Amino acid sequence: MTEALNTEESPNLSIIVPLYNCADYIEETLHSVLACFQTEQIEVIVVDDGSTDDGPARVEKMLQQNPCIQLVKNGAGKGVSAARNFGMQRASGQYIGFLDADDVLFGPESQRKLDYAVTHAVEVITSDFVRFEDGETLTAAHANFANNPDYQRYFSSEGPCETIKDPIAVFLDTGCLIWTGCVFIRRALIEQEQLQFNTALANSEDDDFWYRACFGRTLHFYKAVTTGYRMRAVSASSAPLKKFRGMLYFRRLLLNDAQFADYRPAISKKYQRDFSKFALVCAQQRAFSTFYSELSLLLHQPTMSGSFVFGFKESARFVARVVKTSRAGARI
Repeated sequence: MTEALNTEESPNLSIIVPLYNCADYIEETLHSVLACFQTEQIEVIVVDDGSTDDGPARVEKMLQQNPCIQLVKNGAGKGVSAARNFGMQRASGQYIGFLDADDVLFGPESQRKLDYAVTHAVEVITSDFVRFEDGETLTAAHANFANNPDYQRYFSSEGPCETIKDPIAVFLDTGCLIWTGCVFIRRALIEQEQLQFNTALANSEDDDFWYRACFGRTLHFYKAVTTGYRMRAVSASSAPLKKFRGMLYFRRLLLNDAQFADYRPAISKKYQRDFSKFALVCAQQRAFSTFYSELSLLLHQPTMSGSFVFGFKESARFVARVVKTSRAGARI
């Protein structure tokens, strides 16, 4: 086992919080972090991405009473990926975690998860989360992964933490088993692999980061709810067309990356499923030019797994005919 981490010269954990026009929530978010940890073990790096509300001023007020909080500026509107990358460059913790400015940590399990990570010197450790809306009481009973039978197949041990030897295979089988607000990753790993969030991805930038971080490594899943994900109408999940285009771009990146060559059959299958869902959204929104743009990229994809090429492309052509039939003269 890897030697336990030396925590004498740096905090155990740096939590990076991108901030853009979240004044209504940022104080609740930061208070939730302070309530979960021994503050001498952490630093909280709030990265202002050009907010035009008084969110940064509220952080300034809090950091006067809480020296573990820092506020840094990343220019104007560079996006969440750039903000996280900026924060990672300034982090000094043994581990790095991420939290959106409107989400929360809760309960004692976050500290226990950190203690487990430090004691066992794990490289990547994640946990469960719950979705909630304003005014709702958070409860671990609504855990996202633990209540999903697709993921329960991978939870078999009796201990507090599940060990997943091939996380990429699990991601491709069920979906990414990491929600970014739940994970702690060893900073040395980020530096060793030069990991960054891909600023070219408008969606799926989190999946891209975690696929690359977990490649060839063991993922530890701490079996407790640690984080609340606030559901808001302005979230990325409210823009399905953007979401699916980002997912398709991400799948192409994996297909064209030699590092993931052994996983191409499974990636191809995921790409096919994502494309079918994307086509339905295009038909519903009558976004036909967008559909044909993605179809062209699919049909010219050179690295599709051999056993999937014919069926995948024939399926795409069939969907194209269905979409064309439903156009009824509309054009976007």
